[in-house]
Amino acid sequence: MVDLLDAAERGIGGGAVAQLLGGRPDRVPDRYAIASPMARLPLGVPQLLVHGEGDRHVPVDMAHGYAAAACAAGDDIDLVTPAVAHMDLIDPRSSVWATVVDWLCDHR
Repeated sequence: MVDLLDAAERGIGGGAVAQLLGGRPDRVPDRYAIASPMARLPLGVPQLLVHGEGDRHVPVDMAHGYAAAACAAGDDIDLVTPAVAHMDLIDPRSSVWATVVDWLCDHR
């Protein structure tokens, strides 16, 4: 999750972000400012963001918004949106991981 504030406001994961951070953004804004990658831009390191187009749990527009913000902040970011679902991205046997490995090899 690249924008914890947006995720909390949308109620993604049934309120999982607020549970993780111990409250909603209006109650613990400092935690969101520290923990959310979006709030920490620019990160100053190359980034690969992989988000499945078929993800029904986390909308892919969040990845596009983060990538645009990171680029505008001067970060080097690559966004890959394969036609896979939410859980497919965490399986290292998935074909998506070849993209991750290739990217890592190119950015050593």
